[in-house]
Amino acid sequence: GTPLRFSLVLVPRFPEHRLAGGMVEALKAWTHRLCLAWDWHAEFVDVRPDRLALTLTLGPEVAPAQAVQQLRDGLAARLLQTYPHLSADLPSGRFWASPFLLTNGTLPPDVEVADFIQETRRSQGFKPRA
Repeated sequence: GTPLRFSLVLVPRFPEHRLAGGMVEALKAWTHRLCLAWDWHAEFVDVRPDRLALTLTLGPEVAPAQAVQQLRDGLAARLLQTYPHLSADLPSGRFWASPFLLTNGTLPPDVEVADFIQETRRSQGFKPRA
């Protein structure tokens, strides 16, 4: 079958959990490693302080929502193991906010990603930054 290409944006559960420093390269490496383990291909991985955005290619037998869940869980486990201080805020072990942005093909424009992040924070009850 034809491979499926989609893009995904994940946002840390708490706005103060910034993706920065050594976490950036670690997230990139872990993403590529997890994708390799599941026979997926990470075409593009972009880590910014407020989000992780990627474009993946999956085999036709893999449902994108299933891939998202596996990737979220795998990355969260590695983050909490490597950065144990985050566990105090995350007794659930869920590093990523529940909503995620999933699109067919390439990532949407930055303005749409920013709107998604703002809406996620609003739905969580966080006040917008001034």
